[in-house]
Amino acid sequence: MKEVKWYLVNLHITIILFDYTVGLLTMPFVLLPAFAWYTLGLLQYYGISLIGQAILFLGLCGFMITAIIVLFESRFFIVCEFRGKHYWSMIRRKWIAFLYVIVILYFVPFKYLCPDQEPAKQRLFERLPCLPSYIYNAPIFVLVEDLTYHLGVIIVWISVCFIGLIFQLIYIHWNTVQQLKTQRMSRKTYLMQRNFFFALVIQLAIPLCTIIGPALAALFSIIVLTYRVRTPSQMSLARTGKR
Repeated sequence: MKEVKWYLVNLHITIILFDYTVGLLTMPFVLLPAFAWYTLGLLQYYGISLIGQAILFLGLCGFMITAIIVLFESRFFIVCEFRGKHYWSMIRRKWIAFLYVIVILYFVPFKYLCPDQEPAKQRLFERLPCLPSYIYNAPIFVLVEDLTYHLGVIIVWISVCFIGLIFQLIYIHWNTVQQLKTQRMSRKTYLMQRNFFFALVIQLAIPLCTIIGPALAALFSIIVLTYRVRTPSQMSLARTGKR
């Protein structure tokens, strides 16, 4: 339990930073289905660029997901018995560091793939329906127009992390049951590990659901939905047809 507490501290700090970033520091107002937004948070008053705020938001989200994976990997390493555990113990810290480096390598290139903002804003407003005037006057930032790289990175990252997390959960449960059946683990230890394991799952289920739900809705909007905006000539023809 002494080792896992540092992974819990790391996870809680990451979740707190992410919550404060979304709810206080950036407060992004996203113009779906485009990758465009403007912020309402405190960082806008301290000269932090919109692309910097976007990378901060996405990076902390990636770090939070990584912290969840690392936490359950620690349970996997401590509780489970498997071949090659000795070799895994020698490289697991490098693997953990590699996961965090991957997050940085994924999202830092976003800064260098931004389009020219003024033409991008014009094309954005042509795609979107009629908007309130305060949105037209807001400092909107268009992260990208071609979604191939950005959307691919996000989908691949979430999919790999989700599959890895599910595998860890299933294997930890199966392995502890097998240890109990073969009497390599006492029933008291098994119950203690099981209760702690379920407590972790329940504790993480709530924040994951609050993140995954809106994230899936946003991805659905970006991939599937499109706004159909009529030009003035089309609207005039429509009125003429009704007459």
